[in-house]
Amino acid sequence: MSEGKKKSDPDSYRDGTPKSEVRKKSEVGMSNAELENPSAFDISQSDLNKSEIEHPQSEIKELPTANSKLQTGNTMEVHHHPEVEKKSFKEYILEGLMIFLAVTMGFFAESLRENITNSEHVKQLSVQLMQDLKTDTLSLQGEMGYESVLVKRNDSLFFLLQQPLAKTDTKKMQQLVFNCYYVMLFHQSSGAFAAIKSQLQLKQFSESLIAKYIAGYESELQILKAQEKIQGDNLDRDLAPFFKLHFTPQNLYAFIHGMPLVNGGMRNLTQNDLTQLSMDMEMIQSYNLDMISCQRKLKDKAVLDV
Repeated sequence: MSEGKKKSDPDSYRDGTPKSEVRKKSEVGMSNAELENPSAFDISQSDLNKSEIEHPQSEIKELPTANSKLQTGNTMEVHHHPEVEKKSFKEYILEGLMIFLAVTMGFFAESLRENITNSEHVKQLSVQLMQDLKTDTLSLQGEMGYESVLVKRNDSLFFLLQQPLAKTDTKKMQQLVFNCYYVMLFHQSSGAFAAIKSQLQLKQFSESLIAKYIAGYESELQILKAQEKIQGDNLDRDLAPFFKLHFTPQNLYAFIHGMPLVNGGMRNLTQNDLTQLSMDMEMIQSYNLDMISCQRKLKDKAVLDV
């Protein structure tokens, strides 16, 4: 019984060393303060054990925290459609009215700009037209003067041809025939007319009398041009054959080159030829008078205010 009791004694180890001796061995190397205050050692040991145990627990607790942040980020990426504010009927009416006013103002601004541009263009064409008409007036005045000279030459030749052939001054007669063989053509300054005719759709032109004026002017011009053509045909038909039949080569050469006549000699000339020539000159003179009348009417049209 004494041996059994000895083995179960808590103050002894299996190797037979008493527990008190073990404690003494563990206390070797401790300072006196630690020996005097053994509770400090126990606290540090407990804190150490506690920190070693809790530290991994704190790391484990942080994992859910990171996951929760990730989940929060995913939640923020979800887009929500903003709620559209419902407008009242009056607001729709106001917006429509403002759009209408903006479009209307733009239309009026464009119309005003176009009107100003057209007005400036019309003004330029009107100035050009006045300059062209002044040029036409001077040209017509000159042609009327020359046609009057032709009429006087026609009269002189006509009365010369009424004399007998023996008394006729053939050199003077040939010179008069040369001088009567001419028709003066009028050349219109048509730059402004052509430009205005292409712009008659403009308001500034369409509401004026410019279209009527241009039509009247061109009508008189066409009559004058017709008279010029007829007179040219008369000269080629009546005077040109007389040159070929009765003039000498020397005098015809002088006529063509604008030189003085050599003499009064003529070929195959009879009294009947003089009579026929006087009749032809009457027709030529009548067209010269008609041309003067047309030129005067055209000049009157040119001096009118547009």
